[in-house]
Amino acid sequence: MAASIIDSRIFQGIFTTDAMRQVWSDENRTQKYLDIECALAKVQGRLGLIPQEAADEIVSHCHLDQIDLDLLRQQTERIGYPILGVVSQLNKLCRDKLGEYCHWGATTQDITDTATVLQVREALVLVDDELAAIAQALAKLAREHRLTPIIGRSNLQQAIPVTFGYKMAGLLSAVLRHRERIAQLAALMDAMVADHERSTGPWQIEWIVLPEAFCLLAGALKQMRTVVEGLQVDPVAMRRNIDMTGGLVMSEAVMMGLGPYIGREYAHDLVYDLCRQSLAENKPLLDLLEAHPEIKAHVDRAALARMLDPANYLGQSGVMVDRVLACMPAN
Repeated sequence: MAASIIDSRIFQGIFTTDAMRQVWSDENRTQKYLDIECALAKVQGRLGLIPQEAADEIVSHCHLDQIDLDLLRQQTERIGYPILGVVSQLNKLCRDKLGEYCHWGATTQDITDTATVLQVREALVLVDDELAAIAQALAKLAREHRLTPIIGRSNLQQAIPVTFGYKMAGLLSAVLRHRERIAQLAALMDAMVADHERSTGPWQIEWIVLPEAFCLLAGALKQMRTVVEGLQVDPVAMRRNIDMTGGLVMSEAVMMGLGPYIGREYAHDLVYDLCRQSLAENKPLLDLLEAHPEIKAHVDRAALARMLDPANYLGQSGVMVDRVLACMPAN
């Protein structure tokens, strides 16, 4: 019976991935405990801290299929943590009381925290793999639509056009920064401040929060990857959205184009009035601009049409796309 959305047979495919659930599973966690006990015994045997015979015997039993997980659950419920149960079972598996050397000189926190770090390492590989795939998909969209106009947004309304590639490059830039930060995590965690010996509540809370956070993150990344890899771009529809206001979104371009002839401030006021007239009379801005005597004296309809063409007023969108694409790692 599943009480969590992560373990739900119905919902788990939406909110997480099987690969991430495996990383934080009881089986993988317990195997990590065994891997650490195995490595500890090997090194201690090599250094003469424990008999080599004991080390070899302990190593031979550090396999998940030799651990009774039902018994481990009972032991954990009684003690409060699973390490003693794992060590107890390893001890009994070893012959001639050689298992007494298992866990030699170690503490519960040594094994628990090291296992958690190994799980985090595995989980971050999955996270980075998904981010890398998302980055590749975003880079492809940014490259293909470097100069494809799309309406910009400002203050919850239409603004001057940008390019779809520029929008994708903005997302790509964020994803690339996330990958950089993940690579920096090891150094940051090494400097983390912990309360006393970490034996209070926060230690146990990690067992709850870390699996849930990573599992939900995996689900979010999977959904994002599905979206960006399957995205179908419709340039015609995007151009239709730009033209929805009859040229009003290009009023800044017209103002800047008229500025050299009639002055920028006067051009601002004049274009503003014509935009209001366009809305009030439901007439295309181009027609009103062409009909105005002060404008007609300087520019013809063809020049005005070029000013109203979003492809001619994309600013540095393409340049900024190129800068982000240049930051893509080689692999």
